[in-house]
Formats: sequence, structure tokens, C-alpha cells
Amino acid sequence: MTIDENPQQGIGPGLGGRRAKIIQINKVSLTSGEVISIAEGLTVLVGPNNAGKSRLLQEIQERLSGTATYGHYRPKVTSSVNYEERCTAGELADWMRGRYRVQPPGVYNYGSFDEEHFPIPNQGGTAMPVSSISHVWRRHAGHFQPLVPFLMAYMPAGSQGGSISSTSTYHVGREAPASPIQRLFSDRDLEKLVSAEMRRAFGEELVIHRYAGSQISLHIGKVTTPETPPPASLKYLAEIERLPLLQEQGDGVRSYMGVVLTLITAAYPIVLIDEPETFLHPPQAYMLGQFLARQHDNDTQVIVATHSDDILRGIVSVKGAEAAVTVVRLTRSPRGNHAAQVHVQDVQKLYEDPLIKYYGILDGLFFHGVLLCEADSDCTYYRAVLESTVHDLDRGHPATALSLHFAHCGGKSRMPEAVRALRASRVPVSCAVDIDFLQADHDFKGLVTACGGDPDALERDRKVVISAIQARTEKVDKVVAKVKIEEVFGGRRDAFLTSGDINQIKGLLTARSGWRLFKIAADTILRGEAAAAYQSLDANLRKLGIFLVPVGELEGFHKSIPSDNKAFWLREVLRTLAYKEAPKATEFVRAMANFVWNHQDQAAVVEGHLVGGDDR
Repeated sequence: MTIDENPQQGIGPGLGGRRAKIIQINKVSLTSGEVISIAEGLTVLVGPNNAGKSRLLQEIQERLSGTATYGHYRPKVTSSVNYEERCTAGELADWMRGRYRVQPPGVYNYGSFDEEHFPIPNQGGTAMPVSSISHVWRRHAGHFQPLVPFLMAYMPAGSQGGSISSTSTYHVGREAPASPIQRLFSDRDLEKLVSAEMRRAFGEELVIHRYAGSQISLHIGKVTTPETPPPASLKYLAEIERLPLLQEQGDGVRSYMGVVLTLITAAYPIVLIDEPETFLHPPQAYMLGQFLARQHDNDTQVIVATHSDDILRGIVSVKGAEAAVTVVRLTRSPRGNHAAQVHVQDVQKLYEDPLIKYYGILDGLFFHGVLLCEADSDCTYYRAVLESTVHDLDRGHPATALSLHFAHCGGKSRMPEAVRALRASRVPVSCAVDIDFLQADHDFKGLVTACGGDPDALERDRKVVISAIQARTEKVDKVVAKVKIEEVFGGRRDAFLTSGDINQIKGLLTARSGWRLFKIAADTILRGEAAAAYQSLDANLRKLGIFLVPVGELEGFHKSIPSDNKAFWLREVLRTLAYKEAPKATEFVRAMANFVWNHQDQAAVVEGHLVGGDDR
């Protein structure tokens, strides 16, 4: 915090105009010892349920409002909140005079004052003397109570629509507007901005009723009758009063516009918003994310917690916001809460990658972790197994309490890119790969490296396994092939070969691959040193989060069902509920889920740097 030894009168450089950077949160320290840097513009908190996002916002509010100074206060997520006072007490007093009602000395129903004072917004019966500002502003108490009602707005989940209700009028000549609607009443440019956002999101304009006696109200629609100087014409009044009230609209409209109204008219330097997507459909959530990102130049610091991929996609779609936006993923493990901080530019790059964007891989930001597969059918099968047959994880943790996002990459080759994207955000990821993953150098080394392993350390065991598998490749005997091909030709009198004949001949000329046999029979074809090398390799890959399908390939879990057509195979497995009677599949999925559960506090290392904390 900044010490104010010599309060000055007047608005200093950078504090003129409607907006001003008065105070700013710099960082939040967690009980785990990790530190979150708070962006000047927008900080986005994401992560699975029960990770501490809402609690983090609440504790910021409690610490800055002084609640944390009480002896009984027991924080669950934060150990401290560091903020900076970015003006003098005198500058702050002048800033408040321009935004809040200031009263001269006198006797009022809330007390007697011998100096100018500010009635505290939304807290009837109390006021803040101007002289008290300097005492609060330079005491280094770790909070700025009783200035909180002037400097910070906290919007818990589901409460965002409260700011759009009709409010009382105020004395324009003597008082400053004290609420969002009063500020809208006093500034027609702000009214145009709010109306434009209403039209962008819902296709309707917004108009403020300035002639409703003791109340100021917001209406949806457009008034075609020209607005004349007061008193307004009866025709104008009749038309505006026929328009529906904003406060009587659905929850989604009220919630969206409550956030918009608060931020566009914000006198608050700090705004905390929990789950702004509540009640919103995906398109509106996406647009609200865009709106939040565009507030980076309004000198209002916003911290928002969200469960919505649509909100996040909207935020990162705004290119001009990179410098003032950061994304923080919170998780919780038995060791406490953990944070991984990702710059919005990095998240933008991930969403711009078609693999990441269209396969929904970054939805994993909102889950405990990701189970990454080769194909969509694998995702479907493993999800069915998890939900139906896996009940408990390590230490008796119920499997139902672990949220897993199932995603695929359309094969093995691009798995490393997906893993790097997830690990950069500290998302634990288990990779399910067919057993022939060991075959190709590029796929093997790429995925092992992306998962934080050293391919060279595994190479000896891998070579032993590869050699044993290649030795099982059968050669084509020329004499035998000739005899059998002649049987095909002689078996039909037609002048042309059928497709069946051609496929049969192809089969006769194709050597039976050891790798194909390996996929069908898995490690049962290995003996001695090769079997030991495979077991060592499998165990070490699992430590990295790479799980070799124990039956070779997905279809091996149910060999009695024809697998020539994988889509047919999957339909039959699901139709007959065969997946409920596959103990090897259950154990395999349980192992992958356990990896995610046991790595909730894993360090995300990108190019040697620990993401989400100091290197230590």
C-alpha cells in the first residue's frame, strides 16, 4: 500500500475524467503458499467444482472489507491479499466528490457532523467524514473499511440482476449519482453504451425513464416520439410507459444487463463477479465474455469466477485485451488449493488451434482432469465404464466426485499438442493409447516428452519389446502363395475377379504383421526378457499418465463381438451392456481416473518453468 504523508487537494495526473485508477489488487497468496498475480484489467478464475473459485472471491471481499481482522475468522483459500493505493487521500476525496453524494456540516437523521461527509451507499444511517479518509488511507491495516462501499462491488452468483431495479431520484444540483441507474440517468452517453450492449446481446434497445416522479426505471424497447425538454410530452410518456420494464424480464436478461450496467457505470475501482453465466444461454455467455474483456481500458479491475467455457472463449476472442487479462485455473487436493496462471495470449493460441478448438479439449479447464483418447468411440466406451463400474478411487475417494472430461485427437499423432495445452494450465491428463503406440518413434517420443518424461530413459526396454514383436512377423511363402492363388483363379469360371477374390489374394500376399498380432494378443505373445521389458515400460509410462490398453486395442475388451466395423462393435457393446462385465476395462479406467485424482496439485512445467508458482 502507498503511504500518504501529505494529502493534496485536487485531482492529480491520471485521475481526471470519469474513470480513475484509485486502488488496485496486486496479488493474492493462497494457503498452499502459491501466489496469484491479479491483472490490472480482468482476472478470470476457472477450474472444477469445489476448487475454491467462489470462496476465493468471497475471501478477497472479506479481507478488503475488514472481516478477516476478527479473531474467529478462518480463511480456507487465501493467506493474504495485497493491494496498492494509487493516489493520495486528498485525490481520493476529490474522486469521491465527483461520484458520490457529499453533504455539508449539519444535523441529519443518521447523526450530527461538523464537516463534509459522504453518506455510505446502500447503508442507511451511516456516513464517512472527509477527514476520516486520510486515517483509513494510510494506516496499512490490510483493508480499507469503511471505504469499501465506495471502492468495491461484490456480485455473488445469482445476484447480478439486482442492480437493474428501479431506484429513487436524487437532487441533481446538490447530489452526485450514487447508484448505477442514477449514473445512467445523469449521463446519456453511458445510456447509449448500455443500450448498444443490450441490442448486441438481445436485439432490443434500452431506454431510461427520467420522468417517473420519485423513481428512475429502465425499459426495453425504443421510443419513437421525440423527447422534449421537461416536462416531457404526454405522448412521449405514454409511449415509454408502455414499454416493458427491464426488471420484469427473465433471469438471463436481468443477470446479463446487471453486469453490463454495473461495469459501464462503475464508480468502483474493484468489481468481483461470481458465475456471471448464471441463467445465460451459451451465445449470451460468449458475448458477456467479450464484454468483460473489453473493460480492460475502463480503469475498473474485475475478478470473475466462471464455470463456463463460453465465457472464457468470449474473453479470449477479444484481441485488444491481451495486456490486461490473465486466466487462473484453481484446483484443490488434500494438500490445499493450487493455482496455475496462464496469460490470455497463450489461451488464445490454444483456441486458435483447430485441434484444440473443435475437439473441445480445453473444456478440461473446468474439470478435475482429462482422459485423452485416440478416437471418439474410445471416449464413449471409457465413459460408460467409468460411470457404471468404477465406484471408488484411491483412499476411498468416490469416483462420482471426480469430474473427468473425455476428449480425443483423432489419433495418436496430435496427442502431444493436446497434452502440452492441458499441462500448461495444470490440468492432469491420462492418455489411453493402443499398444502399437510403442511402434513409431515420432508418436512415442513426442507424447512421452509432452507428459514430462525422458524418452531416452525408456528406450532400452522399448527396443527389447520392438525386437520381440518384429520377430513374430510372418514371411510369405512363395510356393504356398502360388498354390492358394491358383485355387482362387481356378475356383471361378468368370472372366473377371470379384472384389472378394481380390481381397482374398491380397490377404495371401500380405505378411502377418507382428504388430497386428501384438494388438490382438497384447503382451501374452512376449516371453522372458521381452515380457519383463514390457512390464517395466508399461509401469513407467503409467507414472507419466500414458496408459497402454492392456488388451492391445479397444475391441480386445470384448472379443466375442465382431470388430470389423468399429461403430457396429461399439453399438453392440452399449446395447448389450457388455461394458458392465469387463473387469480388465474397469481396472484400466480406474487406473486412469486415479492418475488424475492423485495429480490435482501437479506442477505444470512448460519449457523448464513451473507454471502457477515460483520455481522451487
